[in-house]
Amino acid sequence: MSSVLVNPHSGFGLFDTSLTELAREALNINGTVNQCSAAYSGGRYAGYGFGTGFGGAVIARTLGWTINFNRYKNAGGGGINVLKDGQRKFGADWHKFKHKGNMLNRPHYHRGSTKSQLKKHRPWQGGF
Repeated sequence: MSSVLVNPHSGFGLFDTSLTELAREALNINGTVNQCSAAYSGGRYAGYGFGTGFGGAVIARTLGWTINFNRYKNAGGGGINVLKDGQRKFGADWHKFKHKGNMLNRPHYHRGSTKSQLKKHRPWQGGF
């Protein structure tokens, strides 16, 4: 098998690449793996990132945090929201909205601790 395919996949181990190494040795397929290659290192760090992200997501979900992605059909855009116990805490959107009497279609965000604050379309840095 090509080392171009083997090295990154062999390096991908969620927290401990020695487990995948033991499995490769048990299956007698460890001979083509170059653990010093950039592809192996990249696969290893991708595995660390995936494992950390997945673990963090599980912890966040356990604490009541979620992320949802929305498509706003009426406004013609979409966005991402961060929720705590089902209540929106932050949102980043791109859709049409009225600002100072003009209809705009720009990226903006929502934040605040009250519903009134969360309804406001706040421009990205630099203004409109």
